[in-house]
Amino acid sequence: MISIITPTYNRAHILSRAIKSVLNQTFLDWELIIVDDGSADNSKELVLSFNDSRIQYVYQENKGVCFARNHGASIAKGEYITFLDSDDYVTPFWLNNFNEILSSKKSDIIFCDMDVIDLNKNTKKTVRALYPFLENKYSEDGLYLAGTFCIKNSFFKELEGFDENIKFGEFTEFSFRCMKKNPSKSFTQRNGFYL
Repeated sequence: MISIITPTYNRAHILSRAIKSVLNQTFLDWELIIVDDGSADNSKELVLSFNDSRIQYVYQENKGVCFARNHGASIAKGEYITFLDSDDYVTPFWLNNFNEILSSKKSDIIFCDMDVIDLNKNTKKTVRALYPFLENKYSEDGLYLAGTFCIKNSFFKELEGFDENIKFGEFTEFSFRCMKKNPSKSFTQRNGFYL
């Protein structure tokens, strides 16, 4: 099983797109844990309107996105976890791409490529996990953003999750701690995620 953690805060107007993209996955052995970080809108009603036992709604007082992600991870049942922000969405093969790697080897982290879509300009740019910053600059570090990596649950716990004192740049800080542990990595080299 792969556990998907989605933190959300007052995003009922767009949250259903993320949920529907998970429901459209070709890989079916997943759970989606939506952690509502103190929303004042109808996020709860929206989540509960989806009749699927794999979707779990969790409410907490507003404590920030890092706390919400850690909270979701603490109750995740999957051997691997991944993160999907409530304003993003994924291709139908997102989890299957991760699972294909996991079926052959048990890496600590698996990375995928992502497409950055500009709705105003109607453009799409693919960011490769092996070339995360410059198109011609190879890197085995990986791309640490919500949706772009799947991490072994036990390894995430070993890292003690995200730093809950950080308000922005949490994935950069997380990547530094992660790289210090020299984890085993794999790359799907397939698009799976839309930002």
